[in-house]
Amino acid sequence: MDFYREFPYPTAKDFEVIKCYLDAEVEFMPKANFYNDDQNILIRRNAVSMIAKLTTKEFMDWFDPDAYVPYIAMNYFDRFVSHFGMKYVEGQTMTEKVNLIAISCFTISAKMRVDSFEYCCWFLQRVMKNLGIKSVMVMKTELVILQALKWRMKPVTPDCFLNSYYPCFKDFGGFNRRSINEIIVQAQGEHTFVDFMPSQIALSALLAASKLAYPLHKEKIERIKSNDKVKDCAKKMIDLCRRMNIRIDTPGSLQMIDGTVVDMKKLDIGKMKTSQLQVQEEPEKLYDKTPKKPLNFELKWVQPQ
Repeated sequence: MDFYREFPYPTAKDFEVIKCYLDAEVEFMPKANFYNDDQNILIRRNAVSMIAKLTTKEFMDWFDPDAYVPYIAMNYFDRFVSHFGMKYVEGQTMTEKVNLIAISCFTISAKMRVDSFEYCCWFLQRVMKNLGIKSVMVMKTELVILQALKWRMKPVTPDCFLNSYYPCFKDFGGFNRRSINEIIVQAQGEHTFVDFMPSQIALSALLAASKLAYPLHKEKIERIKSNDKVKDCAKKMIDLCRRMNIRIDTPGSLQMIDGTVVDMKKLDIGKMKTSQLQVQEEPEKLYDKTPKKPLNFELKWVQPQ
């Protein structure tokens, strides 16, 4: 596998665009410190649980499994709830409001990603019926969310920065982009990562993958320029990878975790190659660079009991 091709070296024009991403990324963040509050953390966990429930085999049978859909859905949820609250959302209780918002964020994300998405999907209808939610309620809430977020539904994501950071890591041996994408997506399910900027998430994911896959290069990895916040994020991602058994694919179809080599040829790693996880907002000409193929790995977000 050509790992360098998966992380094409940025052109001069690409670096100019990256500057735009750095300027704009804060606009796609939730309100700072919103999830320092225990009640807000519980709200987010409930939303993660609902979105994870929708990202099941039964639902995804309607279109190709795609972890990008729940990833972006949580971006919408975090931005909407932290900046605008739930005052104008239907529901008698906080749980009812959270469920409705989470489902609406998911359906918006699915429609942005899947041409064939339909509300009539039997699994979605079953989930909504069990919660007392009707399609018209979801459509109304979608409009509330879209208007609140000013229709800016293509956020700056960590993948916007991966190509520019990758040259600092390629000499260690390389990665499959799928591995980095999975770290980023799985981290989205935990509130401990929400206050990190997309650029920080991107650099942290590469640092975490390097430390797990290439422990013999520890000293060189430590010399890569990063601030304390990125180092803290990378440390949390290493823990995430270990807890969730996220594999770090390296050249030769081998996986190395903490120095242990596993023959990936003996494992089912899927037939579909993973594309880039890119979403841009401004300038408008740069919008259409979302992944052309689904991110086809299992979502491992923990659902509260």
